[in-house]
Amino acid sequence: MSLVDMEGVKRKLLNTVQQEVLTEDGDFKLKLITLCTFMDRDGLLLVTTRINQRDDYQDFRYPIVLPSNHELIKRMVTDRHLQSSHVRVHVILNDLCQQFWILRGRK
Repeated sequence: MSLVDMEGVKRKLLNTVQQEVLTEDGDFKLKLITLCTFMDRDGLLLVTTRINQRDDYQDFRYPIVLPSNHELIKRMVTDRHLQSSHVRVHVILNDLCQQFWILRGRK
């Protein structure tokens, strides 16, 4: 499997997570109201950050919005925690925020 294929699979999984949570969790919808979100060509919800004018990676300027209470996201955070030699929460969130905007990530 090539890197492009893996990226496509990752985006489809994240899209599925967003769709599941949007249909089930009204609290997730309320949190989105306060953010400046838009949908990309793949149907993923992205958030516009304050640094969107900066010449940087697209993922960093427009991270993917994710819920913190989905099992896949919890496993992703746990996996990153283990890969990073059990560093503290703020280090993991700083690492993940380069691609993702996890709502209530500290919980």
